[in-house]
Amino acid sequence: MPLDKRTTNIIVRLTPKEKSLIEKKAAAAAMTLSDYIRHCVERRTFSTPIPEINRLTYHQLAKVALSLSHAIVLIEAAKISEQNLSSFEEVRRTTVDTLQVVRSVQSQLLGLKSSEELL
Repeated sequence: MPLDKRTTNIIVRLTPKEKSLIEKKAAAAAMTLSDYIRHCVERRTFSTPIPEINRLTYHQLAKVALSLSHAIVLIEAAKISEQNLSSFEEVRRTTVDTLQVVRSVQSQLLGLKSSEELL
C-alpha cells in the first residue's frame, strides 16, 4: 500500500542552538530530521490535568486507607496474642478488601494506570 505523499508543513521557530541539538539527536538515531521530529511527537503522551475534586477526594481516601491499615494491624496483633477471633477474621478480610478498593479508587482519581497503582 503506497504511503500518502506528505504535502503539509508545520513551521516551528527554533534558536540555532536548539536546531543544532535536534539535528545531532536525529543523526545519533540514524534518522532524518523530519523522521526524528515525527517520531518524538508521535511517542509523546501528555497527561490531562487532575481536577481539584479528585485531589481532595484522593486525600480523604488516604485518611480512610490509613484508618483501615491501622485496623488491620490491630486485628493482626489480636490474632498473634491468640485472642478469640472467630468473628475477627471476617472483619479482617472485609477491611483488607475495602483497603484495596480505596487504593484502586485513589489511583483512578489521579489517572494512574493499573501498573502505577499505589502500594
